[in-house]
Amino acid sequence: MLGSVWRMGQAAQGVSELGYAMVAFPPQGSRAVSPVSAWVLRETVGIPTDSGSHAAAVTLLRQEHPAIGLSAAIWMNSTCGVARINALADGDTVTVSTELPHDLDIARWVSATTGGSFDALPVQPSAIAGTLALAATSTLTLASWVTPPSVVSSRSLTSTWGVQNVLRTNGAQCGLAWDPLLGVIGVVIDAADGVVMASVIADPEIDPVHVQAAAVRTAARFIAHEAVLLPGVPSQIRRDWWQVIDVDPDVDDAENTAVLPAWSVATSTELVNGELGFFEAMWTGLGGELSDDNAAADAQQWCAMSYHAHGMWGVSVSAAHVGTRVWGNAMLAALRLPDPPPPPPTGPIVRLPVELRFTHPFAVAAVSVSQNHQSPWHLTPLLCAWVAEAVEADG
Repeated sequence: MLGSVWRMGQAAQGVSELGYAMVAFPPQGSRAVSPVSAWVLRETVGIPTDSGSHAAAVTLLRQEHPAIGLSAAIWMNSTCGVARINALADGDTVTVSTELPHDLDIARWVSATTGGSFDALPVQPSAIAGTLALAATSTLTLASWVTPPSVVSSRSLTSTWGVQNVLRTNGAQCGLAWDPLLGVIGVVIDAADGVVMASVIADPEIDPVHVQAAAVRTAARFIAHEAVLLPGVPSQIRRDWWQVIDVDPDVDDAENTAVLPAWSVATSTELVNGELGFFEAMWTGLGGELSDDNAAADAQQWCAMSYHAHGMWGVSVSAAHVGTRVWGNAMLAALRLPDPPPPPPTGPIVRLPVELRFTHPFAVAAVSVSQNHQSPWHLTPLLCAWVAEAVEADG
């Protein structure tokens, strides 16, 4: 999702790469995923402790974040031995147990770490005979916008989303931008303590996978203080999802505006497939006691997000377990790269304000930002969403 130009740390780079793979197939309606929850799960349980990626995952667990709570737990059958458990996780950071949990134990852990949003795991250990190990991570994200959007009634979006009230933002937080892979996109930036969220709309024929990647790139560019927005309107480009605002020609400081819906998304994502590397990770980390033809594994994530006038909320729980029934794992379809974009606009830039209209599905990415650029959280993608349904905006 992101390039090394932003000098990303190992955790941020790993989370970004996994996040891109998690959305590398067309969504069926709206979708929400937590790349950081999935990556920490995979790296904690599947990689030896002397690896950099495991150490980076443990560092994320140790270091507090102003907007996100991150937790992890590993429960293993006593036949694996205490030494094997201690080789997988730092006992001061990860909840570790030498006994497989009862349903009530699971419910208590999940509820406590997700603020009561969930009370179960997305995998069922009883579904696999001879369960050997179970691991889980959870996240809870709460962010309040520094500059909240206003709640307005908008006829321009009602026919698309079926809601009466939407959100309007203006100024340096929104406008047209040029993405190096997609060309012209529309961008709304919302900022909170520790989080920058980019909402990105592009031409509807562009694959959602690539729009979601552009959202993460855009958030990172904003965090890096790049000039994300175009200084005006490329004279040769016109789209149905934005229009020039009629303003008094004597006014020099007219601002861009954007209208987009409030939304709420909750989805489930399968993690055991060849593109994400979970089967291999669980085999090396949790299933070393099993023979090749007797290994079974399952890994799933539940994730929910919402965006409203005052902030955003996100929660996820990811879980993996291994046992002794043969498992046939699914494969993602091959990722098709986007077509080369047109060259950046070279004609005159008309300095006119525009109004973005989020009239069709769009992508969202919430990326961590830190004043200390050496923080392992800096530039780490926290949550990604594809928004195809709206809810009423509530002021």
